[in-house]
Amino acid sequence: MTKKSITIATVGWLSIVYGLVLAVSVVVFVLSLSRQDLLLNMVPFAKDFESMAAFQRYAVVLWILLLPQFIGLLAALKLKEWGRNLTVVTSVLMCAYFFYLIAFEIKKADVHSVSTIFVYLAVIVFLNLPRVKSLFQGKGSYKKILVVDDDKGVLKVMKASLGNFGFEVLTAETGEAGLAVARARKPDLIILDVIMPGIKGREVCARLKQDEATKHIPVVFLTAKNSPDDIQAELEAGAVAHLTKPLDPQAVLAEVQKALHL
Repeated sequence: MTKKSITIATVGWLSIVYGLVLAVSVVVFVLSLSRQDLLLNMVPFAKDFESMAAFQRYAVVLWILLLPQFIGLLAALKLKEWGRNLTVVTSVLMCAYFFYLIAFEIKKADVHSVSTIFVYLAVIVFLNLPRVKSLFQGKGSYKKILVVDDDKGVLKVMKASLGNFGFEVLTAETGEAGLAVARARKPDLIILDVIMPGIKGREVCARLKQDEATKHIPVVFLTAKNSPDDIQAELEAGAVAHLTKPLDPQAVLAEVQKALHL
């Protein structure tokens, strides 16, 4: 599964859970008004409140906070940034509310209240992970980047660092393999080494630009060669930018976003 599908699946399960809790909170509030004996048997947590009135307030506030969370999650399923923001903000409010409950409304902190805080903290952390945020901000997932380099260490670092920001990273260890992957997968950007076994990077770039299927793909060179003549030769071969080894992931990310107009 891709990072995008994992994120959407996670948000989908959260929306189902939140929807169920939203419905249950309504039932619980109704029971608190009409069948308190049944409520206390069904929801032992209610006994921890100072009074039934305090529990009723809890049920109402819970519903008020859960409704925008549920709406936010539904929007997040479509990777809407406002949906992610709404879910994060209401989750923060939910944590604050449960801290208030522990301090003023509940006789003593119990497993339910403490675990609820940790669950919402986990949701906040998840939705703020760089790789998750990038999906909602249109900076990854649907963008494929091909990295062509004979150094497996570079490939590993690039796959991890760019993958963390939601990009799908393809790799190739030779120029020939890079050309084949570019034609087959049509990446949105190619990051290319210069010195490689077989076809060198500049020749790979020139061939890409001569091919109708790949000529539109921007190429960024990542190489230890850094003289003005080297950089000029890369630009003449068709590259849009030059990055210098040793690898700086932040510099690579900035150049990638620039090249892709993100």
